[in-house]
Amino acid sequence: MFFGGTGVVGLTCPLGAVHSIETARLRLVVARRRELVAYWDTLDEEARRWVGVQPGDLGDEPDGSDPLLWHADRALFLGYDPETGQVVSVVTLWRDAGDHVVSVTVGAPWRRRGYGAESLALVCAIAHRHLGIARLHAGSADGDEAAARCLSGCGFGAAGAPALFTLPSGRVIEAQPWERTEPEARLRCRHPPS
Repeated sequence: MFFGGTGVVGLTCPLGAVHSIETARLRLVVARRRELVAYWDTLDEEARRWVGVQPGDLGDEPDGSDPLLWHADRALFLGYDPETGQVVSVVTLWRDAGDHVVSVTVGAPWRRRGYGAESLALVCAIAHRHLGIARLHAGSADGDEAAARCLSGCGFGAAGAPALFTLPSGRVIEAQPWERTEPEARLRCRHPPS
């Protein structure tokens, strides 16, 4: 089904790569570099380990620009609480050896309230129905039941035995691989990552 030309109900895709979508309790937008760096400073150590992308990985912007983090190999989304404006989650969609991989991290005050699953589900919808990505991969660290529940609840299925999984930062962990497939995936984005 085709909604408003974007493929995802409520998703805006105006000129440039500014993509955003809002639900009753979450506003998800393509992150700007400064926003992600500022969010990084608020994270506890546990979340910093799982974000996978560190401020230094985003490069310096000596010209003072604040680019959207929407590139050929990576797109980053921040989930905001629309009432307070506080960042709730960060979702990363990246390419690794030809596969499209997705991960989500939720800030400590927002955990165990369904924000991770909601953020991940929105990015999966954007990936499948807006960017035309048919298969998404993910990994959950061995013993991380919350991540396994989140992935399973978002339509991912376990895909084999635990294996080494590389985060966007290059950090390698032992993880359960997961897959989610959408046979009717279709590219509708006027400004896909370049």
